[in-house]
Amino acid sequence: MSASPVGGTACGGLWPPAADDRHSVLQSAVPHNHQAADEYEHYSVKSFMLRRNHVYWHMKAGHPGQARLFAWFSLLLARVRALAAIFRRRNSEHHRQYVVRFRDAVRGILSRRPLGDWFGPPVGRL
Repeated sequence: MSASPVGGTACGGLWPPAADDRHSVLQSAVPHNHQAADEYEHYSVKSFMLRRNHVYWHMKAGHPGQARLFAWFSLLLARVRALAAIFRRRNSEHHRQYVVRFRDAVRGILSRRPLGDWFGPPVGRL
């Protein structure tokens, strides 16, 4: 294994993490150039996983305060975007579904529920 180019310590400075890493449920949320532009929408699966994994990692790392603050502000921003989408009459249903899905995932993570369908990919469904 090679050292992480960003020098992160979340996985002991190595990427990819070892198979026995207790945080291995996290999935790569790094954007890649070969992906379609619509995958970068604020309500996309990529955005969901990026924000959900951020909350999950902070909880696992023992930073519940940071996890709660990030989750709260992310949910607030998602609600503002959903409201703005209603007024612009564009993709409001996608934004609403994102808010509901993210809210459910964050509640499960913050309450330390066992992983299930509420978590989303790769454990559950989206």
